[in-house]
Amino acid sequence: DMSVKNTNSFTFRYGEVNTTVYYGGTEIGGGVSPPGKAKAQRTGRLNVTLEIMAKKLVDKPEWVVDIRDQGLNFSTYTKMRGKVKILNLLKRNVGVELNCTSQYNITTGLITHGDNCVGFVSI
Repeated sequence: DMSVKNTNSFTFRYGEVNTTVYYGGTEIGGGVSPPGKAKAQRTGRLNVTLEIMAKKLVDKPEWVVDIRDQGLNFSTYTKMRGKVKILNLLKRNVGVELNCTSQYNITTGLITHGDNCVGFVSI
């Protein structure tokens, strides 16, 4: 799951959301979420299904150490483009990019240390 928090006073309508997963600087997978909207002053949720290419993962020598330590460190890059209508008069194109680093705990199957994100919004 991914959240889209809209702190503005207008609804943000966005197209497909593309997410790419990197491990050790190499792209190992990704996924696409369908278009949607984040209503004004609300937080919307996206369901993102990621496809990971195991061959690319095991080609990286550091994965053996991460498996031993029971945590895979990876990063994600998410990009979304959309529009905001201001008072039904003005339309503004908005782009959102988000880079996150996380750790996947192979014992529990949970994402840990996943709150390290840097975002960029262009209007």
